[in-house]
Amino acid sequence: MRRFLHANGFRYKLHDKSLPGKPDIVTPKYKTVIFVHGCFWHGHEGCKYYVVPKTRTEWWLNKINGNINILISLDLVYYARRSTKLFPSLSGNTGSIE
Repeated sequence: MRRFLHANGFRYKLHDKSLPGKPDIVTPKYKTVIFVHGCFWHGHEGCKYYVVPKTRTEWWLNKINGNINILISLDLVYYARRSTKLFPSLSGNTGSIE
């Protein structure tokens, strides 16, 4: 992702602590933020990498649902700003953008 952005002339900051949620990639010129979410940690439904562990299932579901709730609140914060979420696949450079 970062290589693609830089090769196409986009300049960006990584993990800008001055913005809520510390977005993974920020392009100040275009006022755009990109969050790269791990499929497991953010409950990417329908992905083969999102499997609820068999031990401590309740704890893991609370943890993952908490992460999802944080994402929902960040969506509200960034409503006026361009933002996107990226769920990268662990097999190659493909991913789904939501």
